[in-house]
Amino acid sequence: MLTCCKNVIELDLSSFDTRNVKDMSRMFSGCELLECLNLSSFDTRNVKDMSRMFYDCKSLNYVDLYSFNTDKVYKIKGIFYNSEKILDANYSKFKKFDRAEMKSNTYD
Repeated sequence: MLTCCKNVIELDLSSFDTRNVKDMSRMFSGCELLECLNLSSFDTRNVKDMSRMFYDCKSLNYVDLYSFNTDKVYKIKGIFYNSEKILDANYSKFKKFDRAEMKSNTYD
């Protein structure tokens, strides 16, 4: 969706309707300068693939993923590669997944 938006610094996606989305892979991948991201209304109950979602978002120090439902997610590899601060702040929502896999740079 926003893959490789290298010059974007702030995004407010609070009005996005994501209730039917099944694949959020690479959604913000490569958004290297992104510092502020509002995902407060993201409905992730049907998402199955979150792989590389925040891949290389190295400027994003925090994003609140408290509302994320990961019950149906089975692909998570690299979601937080080079974005470890996001993982550290939201680990309780992702602790069912392998931490090393979420930070991995490899892709299947």
